[in-house]
Amino acid sequence: MARIWPFTLRHITGRRAAGQRIGGGMIDRERPLAFRFNGELLHGYAGDTLASALLANGHLTLGRSAVYRRPRGLDATVLIERDGKVTSVRANEQELYDGLVARRAVSIFPWIKTAVADPGEVEHVHDHTDVLIIGSGPKGLRRAVLAAESRADVMLIERDFEPGGRLLYEAGSYSGLEAADWRAQMITHLKAQPNVRLYPRTTAIAEDGRASVLLEERVQDHLPEIDPALPVRRLRYIRTAKTELATGQEEIGFVFQNNDLPGIFDLKTALSLVRRYAVQPGERIVLYGNDEIIYALVPSLIEAGVPITAIVDPRPMVPARCHQLARSAGIPLYPGHCIVAARGRHYLSRLILRKTGDDPLQRDIHLDCDALIQSATIIEEQPPVPAKGRGKCFADPEKETLWSPDSPAYSLLGRPHPLDGEVIVPAEKLPALRIGSIKSAQERAGAVFRTQGDWHLATAFPAADEEEGAAAEREALAVRSGAGLGDISLLGKIDVQGPDAAAFLARLFGEGWAELPVGRLRHGILSREEGQALAGVLGWRLAPHHYCLTTAAPSQAVVLSRLQEGASEEERIAVTDITDGWGAVALEGPAAPAILAGSFPALAQESSLPAMGFVTFEQDELPLRLARLSLSGGAGYEIMTPAGYTDILWNLLREKGKSRGLIPVGTRARNILRIEAGHIGPAEMIAGATAAGLGIGSTSSPDHKKEKQLVGLKPVSGAEEGKDIARLNAGMTLYEGDGTPPGGPGIGTVTSACHSPTLGHDIALALLTEGRARTGTLIRAVGEGGKPVIDVKVGPPRHLDLQKERADA
Repeated sequence: MARIWPFTLRHITGRRAAGQRIGGGMIDRERPLAFRFNGELLHGYAGDTLASALLANGHLTLGRSAVYRRPRGLDATVLIERDGKVTSVRANEQELYDGLVARRAVSIFPWIKTAVADPGEVEHVHDHTDVLIIGSGPKGLRRAVLAAESRADVMLIERDFEPGGRLLYEAGSYSGLEAADWRAQMITHLKAQPNVRLYPRTTAIAEDGRASVLLEERVQDHLPEIDPALPVRRLRYIRTAKTELATGQEEIGFVFQNNDLPGIFDLKTALSLVRRYAVQPGERIVLYGNDEIIYALVPSLIEAGVPITAIVDPRPMVPARCHQLARSAGIPLYPGHCIVAARGRHYLSRLILRKTGDDPLQRDIHLDCDALIQSATIIEEQPPVPAKGRGKCFADPEKETLWSPDSPAYSLLGRPHPLDGEVIVPAEKLPALRIGSIKSAQERAGAVFRTQGDWHLATAFPAADEEEGAAAEREALAVRSGAGLGDISLLGKIDVQGPDAAAFLARLFGEGWAELPVGRLRHGILSREEGQALAGVLGWRLAPHHYCLTTAAPSQAVVLSRLQEGASEEERIAVTDITDGWGAVALEGPAAPAILAGSFPALAQESSLPAMGFVTFEQDELPLRLARLSLSGGAGYEIMTPAGYTDILWNLLREKGKSRGLIPVGTRARNILRIEAGHIGPAEMIAGATAAGLGIGSTSSPDHKKEKQLVGLKPVSGAEEGKDIARLNAGMTLYEGDGTPPGGPGIGTVTSACHSPTLGHDIALALLTEGRARTGTLIRAVGEGGKPVIDVKVGPPRHLDLQKERADA
């Protein structure tokens, strides 16, 4: 009888031995808290985050990344269950409370479905202040005090639940006081000022416009039970005269194999664990840095009883005082060495070192460790040659951006030696992001949001267990058979008025603006000096000397700049950006006219509104500007209203359209409809074609037939054999279909592509040399690197022939 060896099935937990607490810290040991993670009962203390409490209990791998399903540590996204609802949050931002129940958000297996997080009730608040200060570290506190003393209205925000920034974990003195005492004194002083408002648990998301900042406040993340009287989140739209960022410098990491493994910490995280949360990062710690700030950490770790296995310094010439510090502490120092790889199944267990520079032997040094604390001030353009074996190198582990030779190189941060005084680093820049005025209504409708350019947009409205792409195709089909409602508030809107407005617009966009009747629209193309199209606009003539121009969001800045710079001092015109002042929706589909008639009885019958015509009216104190035009090529309308009324308009149309099958549609569905109808978008504008090549206007150039022209493409490869056809994608290069191997620049480029649910196959728009003359011919679309190669047939840009409503487009 064969012997069966006993074995133990190890659960994939990424857990180390418990007992990682050390002395000190800012946690309240008199207030123990019980919580659960993945069903296991654990304990922490008041002042902990979920991440620090889990690490103190031996849990290091807290989840998986969404893209590559790689193990994630303290910054993993987890799901919090409360009162039957599930919310999503980062473990290192979740404040621990008694009875907290959490679990991993992403499974190692992509086919295992996880619970969908509920964003909860969102409250929108509009506010204003003289000075908005983002970050409550020493720099932010000082600026807040100075601004308050000048009698300015001050708003100080902090994403943490405790204000203080690096004062929460750094040692040192400020104005003769210990960092902790100075922090407490400053915060007490600010709270006593009537003109200062302090908002913890609040994150500055982005700049929204020129003088507005969007903030997100986590109102109930720290409460054991949901308070029905409070929103879960609060979005604050702050108008401010001055915004000051005091958030400090983002930590930079080194690039090496598996540099995203749990157990690899940046300096700020490691200091917070030791000094604030009293948690030991590991039992065998390696320090890795290329400046002396990493050496300043040694005395603090030794004092806290944290063991240091080694120090790795990639600089070929390490200062003598660094050698002396390592020698006196009994820590092995590896000068002139770099880490080329990290190893470990679920978390860090070993590092591979290699000598920098020319080493003919290229010997690898293996260090057993369970924690790496790194701090980089300068990273070379090329990382060291990686060690042999499997592993990914990430340029940005958090966003799962893989490193490649084309990745931008880090530059010198220029921060002074920490022993010379307070370390002052440049503040990070707040990204620009625009939020539509009906975002909360779209959230309630189940929208999935993505950042596109400067805007946070609803891309689709998936049903339960429906993929985003499938939802977009369903929405596009619904528009073709019924009706769809989309948010187009992101359109750039520019007001142009004055006695010389018509002549000014004719000079920039071509003739015909003076003859345009009031209440009608026309297309215009802004061109470069060489003749290539730069941006498209739609002009609305509101009055004899008053126009409104709408343009795609990516083109708004360049159109506004050209208008402002193109006006001479003699011309009597005024150009104003009114994008933020107006919201807009698109109502499209065969049922759109009936929905419109039921929604606005004050409006005349649809037949009285000609194609490319608009009317301004008011119903029940709701001001409206309604135009008959459509991106989808069928029946459709665009309706504008002042931004504060957009949600009223959206809700009115949805309510009146229920009986006729009206559904909300996202940007992905609208892009499918655009490509099916053959309409040009920003992708076609930036490809270098002229207005004639895009099919707008005419040209007197004798060579215009040889220019790149807009065409439609559909794949034919393998269709007759019933084989699967490779996907058409934007960016593919087009080549002749004469059988010669593809090479060189080609004869055109695919600008936009999608799968058409109406036609049942992929379609694309492309700019093709002598494109109209090639109608009906076969050419080849070739992907990057020569694959895939797809035979495609050239046709007109319009893939669907919607005869009845063609004029509306």
